[in-house]
Amino acid sequence: MEKRNFTILIERDEDGVYIGLVPSLKSCYTQAKTLEELFPRIREAIELCLDVEDNIIQNTQKRTDLLSPISIDTRGWKFDKEEANER
Repeated sequence: MEKRNFTILIERDEDGVYIGLVPSLKSCYTQAKTLEELFPRIREAIELCLDVEDNIIQNTQKRTDLLSPISIDTRGWKFDKEEANER
């Protein structure tokens, strides 16, 4: 497994709870009462977010494998500007 570095933003809310957010990963955040609890949780959140991203990429590749280019002959097609503006 390759080593990757992530920036983690840590804030403390009005109740004293720490919130860890990884801006480079969509919806990747967690919270804890102490920093000692936060760091393993944010590591787990990062691992889960990376797994989700990998699954999305794999599924997208599978779907694009099913696509094939097609040609459409548009010669002779007529386009009515007034009709298009009414839509």
